[in-house]
Amino acid sequence: RARTANAHAAALARAITALPGVSLVAPVEINMLFLRLPETAVAALDRGPCDFYKLGRDLRFVCRHDQEPAGIEALLGCVRAALTSRATEAVR
Repeated sequence: RARTANAHAAALARAITALPGVSLVAPVEINMLFLRLPETAVAALDRGPCDFYKLGRDLRFVCRHDQEPAGIEALLGCVRAALTSRATEAVR
C-alpha cells in the first residue's frame, strides 16, 4: 500500500511541476509532496477540489494508496486553469 501511495505522489510531482511557476520544495521520497505554487493557483485550490496543508509559502499534499486518478486530474486541472487564467490576464 505504501508503494502505491508513493508512486501516486511521484506521478503527481512529475505532472504538476511541468506547469509554469510550480516547483518542488523537497524531493518526493514518500507519499507527500511539498510544493510552491503561484498565488493564483493557491487561491484556486482554496476554492477547489482538494485538501492540502499550507506551510507558510509552501503547500503539502498527501497521496493515499487508494487515490483515484480523477482526484489527481481534478487537482492538476484546477492548477492548470488558474495558471492559464493568469497568463491570459497578463497578455491583456
